[in-house]
Amino acid sequence: MTQSLVLPDTQPDTPPSQLQPFRYRGPSMRSTFTPGQVLFVDPEICEIKAGDVILFRTEQGNVVHRVREVTPQGIRTRGDNNPRDDDDLVQWSQVLGRVEHVDTGDEIQLVTGGSRGLLRADFRWTTWSLFNRLRPGLGWLYRLLKVKRIVLCFWHPKIVQLALKSELGEMTKYLVNGKTVATWDPQTRQLTCRKPYDLVIQPPQESQGIQL
Repeated sequence: MTQSLVLPDTQPDTPPSQLQPFRYRGPSMRSTFTPGQVLFVDPEICEIKAGDVILFRTEQGNVVHRVREVTPQGIRTRGDNNPRDDDDLVQWSQVLGRVEHVDTGDEIQLVTGGSRGLLRADFRWTTWSLFNRLRPGLGWLYRLLKVKRIVLCFWHPKIVQLALKSELGEMTKYLVNGKTVATWDPQTRQLTCRKPYDLVIQPPQESQGIQL
């Protein structure tokens, strides 16, 4: 089970002012957020509903996941990119706030929670389950395309590399049509890439992208 860790960040223009900015990292909410994006969290909440995206404290650090269910025993959570619910229930004392907005790099968007957010997440989880059932028969083909870079013979998306430096360290973003499709963290040497761009994108030292 993967987790998405978030780190405190500084942002001059936060929407609105009482929201606290955190830098998102990790794969477990990847279908909703991209590593390096800034999440804006409301710490002054008195209610949490199924479908809300919350920030909570664990022994491993701060984690952002979606609420599956609120029970008397605790809050059941799950990452949008995870195949199953988290093992442990989250207690109210662990909750740091609800994620209200995300800075995508292009614009600041509202994070959909509640019943609408849960409906969207359920669709992704159902799709994930179906894909996992089909993957044993199709996975070998995808891996072959990825290893051999066969797709590069006929697909040449214009990929731009954007090298960023901040208080939190260095990060490289890969952009296609102005949208972030992958990130490279040189500290952990981890490439996080949306499919199907992992068929053509490699780490900076090997990529043919444009360095800015």
